[in-house]
Amino acid sequence: MSVTRAVLRYKRGPMHDPRVLDIVIKIFENSCTRTGTGQLTVDIPALIEQKCGRYSKGKHKGQLRGWATWTYVERGGWVRNGPGYGNGHVVRPGHNIAVTVSDYTGNHYLEVNL
Repeated sequence: MSVTRAVLRYKRGPMHDPRVLDIVIKIFENSCTRTGTGQLTVDIPALIEQKCGRYSKGKHKGQLRGWATWTYVERGGWVRNGPGYGNGHVVRPGHNIAVTVSDYTGNHYLEVNL
């Protein structure tokens, strides 16, 4: 029996781009726990600013540092989580399933896998 594998696309963008920041915040909000009233238990923008920092000089002075890499599902199907039979899950197209925020040297600040 064959399994239809998902087609994933890895995208990358600078954190100082407002579109990238919106994507990162949206993915982090989907992974955070909420209180009984629906409020987030973590202030996402403050956490990102604390971990990444801001540029202090140059063209992007005052904007967030770092790079975001996120995984986008282009075509739905099965994604393996690791070795073993049945170790995985089904993903739907059009969803962002993971994000990593790092600096240009590759040090990871934040990472979320949905």
